Amino acid sequence: MRPLTPVEGKKAIIIDYVNNVQRFGFPTMDREWSLEKKVKEYDNENEDGTLKIRVCQECFSTFETAPVCPFCGAEYIVTQQEIQNFKEIKLRKVEEKKMEKRQQFLSNIAKKVEEYTSPDQCKTWLELTQYTKKMGYKPGYAYILAKKMKIPFGGGK
Repeated sequence: MRPLTPVEGKKAIIIDYVNNVQRFGFPTMDREWSLEKKVKEYDNENEDGTLKIRVCQECFSTFETAPVCPFCGAEYIVTQQEIQNFKEIKLRKVEEKKMEKRQQFLSNIAKKVEEYTSPDQCKTWLELTQYTKKMGYKPGYAYILAKKMKIPFGGGK
């Protein structure tokens, strides 16, 4: 990275043919170095879905998030990738709410099953799986009990 060696009066231009700046960030950014085998990947997206590093569509300069290009002053146009990020963030929020509701539902079943003393008291597959979990049985035992008791498994067959 000789272009990063500071020399007064000289300016380096780095030509990035393979889009490494989008994958790894600017060469001048602070990094976390580690001797661990797995290297943490650079995340090029802010929490709101916008890109941290943008490329101007007019002059092709690369810059950190800003509404206008600092080099030519062109207004930044939101890219397809950012639009996709916005959609995924909204979807993720909806899925998180669904997961919270599911966890609440399962915890209600677990509370109900706490009072059961035998598997015969279970009326549904979920109650049976919670019961076997409470008793410390292996997960496959719920399947065996469900077949014996003729309780439909998860899919309702």
